[in-house]
Amino acid sequence: DYTSEAQAWEMLEGLISPFAHGLTATAIAITAWYNCYSHDSFASCPAVAIVAATLVLRVIMARRFRLRGPRARVSQWVRSFARMSVIAALGWGSALSILIFTTVGLPLFAVFALVCAPVQGASARAYAMTSVVIVNITVVLGMVGISATVFGIAIAIPFCILYLCYQIGFVMELVALRTKMLKADYERDRLLAQVTGYNSNL
Repeated sequence: DYTSEAQAWEMLEGLISPFAHGLTATAIAITAWYNCYSHDSFASCPAVAIVAATLVLRVIMARRFRLRGPRARVSQWVRSFARMSVIAALGWGSALSILIFTTVGLPLFAVFALVCAPVQGASARAYAMTSVVIVNITVVLGMVGISATVFGIAIAIPFCILYLCYQIGFVMELVALRTKMLKADYERDRLLAQVTGYNSNL
């Protein structure tokens, strides 16, 4: 309601950027390499394959976004991003679940720290598409919580629920702040147009 088309395109560009996706995928690849190196086990390799596939999809989407023509519509790209976001969430959840089952010893702490990366990355950009972000982090934390519980960590699901509630609260605060800023910009532009119209009439 309060964004111009230029602002909407700018928000979408930030959402579609593959940079954060690439960093988290690299961390998952390093964890899988460590498991291979330390235990001669290739069990973590499917996690790398999954995140690599989602990263490739994100890069392709970002390239298509940059090459969009003048007839492109914001609503069309919003739907495309929403679909891609769900695919990415399933990819992150699957890859992290695999790492929980295939990482032995103290490095498992690093895997749980790594869970925070896609969740925080999504939450930080929640001002643009709140509902999609909440679905995204719910999918990731749900899959991780269930996997960790099956793995034998009994408190995983309560902790994931608490973390999800914390993130939803953070998202709502961020969205409220962003909405106030957009409303202020919208009102300023409206008043400026009104004053310009009065001056023209004078």
